[in-house]
Amino acid sequence: MATGYTDVAGGPVRPLAARDDDTPSWVQRTLPTPVSNESLSDITCFVVNGCFSVGKGADNARMLLGATGTWLFYDTPEPVGTVASQLRGVHCISGNYWCTAVGVYNVRGGPQLPYAVTDSDSGAWDLRSVPTPGGASAGLNDTFCFLSLACLAVGYYVDAGVLRTFASAWNGSTWSTRTPLNAPGSTNNSLTGVSCPTSSLDCIAAGYASVSGVTQPLMQRWTGFSWTLHTTPLPAGASSGHLLGVSCTVTNPITCMGVGSAGGQAYVVRWGGSGTTWTAEAAPRPAFATSSQFEEVSCTSATACTAVGWFELPSGVRESFAASWNGTAWTTHVTPNPGTRTNVLLGVSCVSSTVCRTAGYASSGGQTFNFAATLN
Repeated sequence: MATGYTDVAGGPVRPLAARDDDTPSWVQRTLPTPVSNESLSDITCFVVNGCFSVGKGADNARMLLGATGTWLFYDTPEPVGTVASQLRGVHCISGNYWCTAVGVYNVRGGPQLPYAVTDSDSGAWDLRSVPTPGGASAGLNDTFCFLSLACLAVGYYVDAGVLRTFASAWNGSTWSTRTPLNAPGSTNNSLTGVSCPTSSLDCIAAGYASVSGVTQPLMQRWTGFSWTLHTTPLPAGASSGHLLGVSCTVTNPITCMGVGSAGGQAYVVRWGGSGTTWTAEAAPRPAFATSSQFEEVSCTSATACTAVGWFELPSGVRESFAASWNGTAWTTHVTPNPGTRTNVLLGVSCVSSTVCRTAGYASSGGQTFNFAATLN
């Protein structure tokens, strides 16, 4: 186990005993006993004590409802003939029990295809069909809803064996394709995260592209009519990197933060709401970590963002990782690690600067299980 930490890459290592008493500390929550190997990939909270988390079981999509108290399995519909499915992204409108979740499914002998489910205060999830370009194999990784009649989901589709960016918009009754951009000179592209700061007609999507065999970060903006590629620099010393999550504030000034990994370590970029160029920020790095990665970020203001992910020790053990940004500096959090081999946080949802929920998975003895924790 790590015996120290550092606030930013290259910063001084301080022992855990030197941490202040007010260091943010997450509390692990008890989840229902899984039927088989399971993992959670995303979480969204519509109120402080009301959150949906999604992921997968051995073969089928999984959804849980809870927060600080009891968590319950929640049934969601699947397309007819599904033999395997996974929900990868979920978003609920803040303060409103209206949610959508997106993912992928397979039918026997058929390609992987995207699907979505939506829910209102009726408590029943409705299956939604998501068309793809030419019926191609595709998947959705994340979604963001600004209103019950306005959502954007992002992912990828397969074109002649090559991955291309893919997006679909919800208008309250149907999903329809929106065609994002691919990086110039790239072979494979995928969008992994999306956030809409002011409306479904103003969204930022994050992901990655392979250019000359090297993975590069990919960021672009949707204005409701067209997409514009943004410039996302890598940190000094890194030649490759990818983005996995993005979060934008809904209050002025609009600020967006993207997270992922570059050069084998956690990677952060930030955008002030104007122009098309992002700034690479110094990312926190746990002491003794041979590698680290942020999987997701949640921002409630320009000075309040929380990122989660994992870091790996020389032993090969992966431990959970969380840190918060106050506008000028990062604070590393204390997070639980229930697994003896792997502990990964994949999703985070904050309802205020100090109240957040996270979900992911852990493993011990060859068994993978759901993992959730709360902050305050």
